[in-house]
Amino acid sequence: MQPIYLADPAWQQSFPHVIAPLPDEWLPGLLLRCDEVNRWSSGTTLGYLLRSPRPKGLGLRSHWIVVPPPLLKRLAQVVRLQEECLRATTYQSELVRLYGLLSPYGRLLTTQPSFQLCPVCVTQSRLLKRTLMLPHMQACPLHQIALQSRCQCGVALRPFARSVPPFTCQACGRDWAQLPQRQLATDRVIRERHLGSLYEFFLVKGTPGLRVCAWEILRMHEKATSVVRLSKNHQHTRPYGSRISLGYLVEQMVNAGFSATDILTYR
Repeated sequence: MQPIYLADPAWQQSFPHVIAPLPDEWLPGLLLRCDEVNRWSSGTTLGYLLRSPRPKGLGLRSHWIVVPPPLLKRLAQVVRLQEECLRATTYQSELVRLYGLLSPYGRLLTTQPSFQLCPVCVTQSRLLKRTLMLPHMQACPLHQIALQSRCQCGVALRPFARSVPPFTCQACGRDWAQLPQRQLATDRVIRERHLGSLYEFFLVKGTPGLRVCAWEILRMHEKATSVVRLSKNHQHTRPYGSRISLGYLVEQMVNAGFSATDILTYR
């Protein structure tokens, strides 16, 4: 890998080689592609963005669902893109609209973030899809193969790892494009489509009113059938006050068999 130093003039205005986000690209994937096109080791771009003053709550193990504005501003400057274009690689704008908050936080999407990828997407475009980071998703909707969260050597995959090339296992050096491509059973494909359609509904058209409406539908269903257990003490139910995480809400809607049409009809 080509060494790069913070004193290098190339850092002052823009990177030597710049790239733009792909459709549905997740921000860590964009940072890794930036490393790769500049022939840097994994996490070099991230290290530049996290230089002093370091944005609070970000690092190698961050959730990357919501990103502080200073970091996006710094990245926009060196890749010569609008901040709005980079914000689309997170779920910040969607959570602002869905929860009616000016400053959303990652736990509104999930209390248990995970990192998983589609080997075919990595093979074809070096793409880490933003939608594949949504809770409970287990397959790539385009290629219909199981998502991978562990290398064949058994080590959990991480977006960034020091001293290794981008898109490779930090333990054995295997390229993520070489991970297994396993087909899904038919019933799992159906569930994945159900999950995906509800996420799309909430993230594209969702409002605080629609979110509350969905929760009321679940409460009524529980009262009528006692099938869905919405415990107040459940760790995913109320991550902050009365704001239920979207991941938990969508999972319960799928388990109960409800769709976006049910929410719109109930209104």
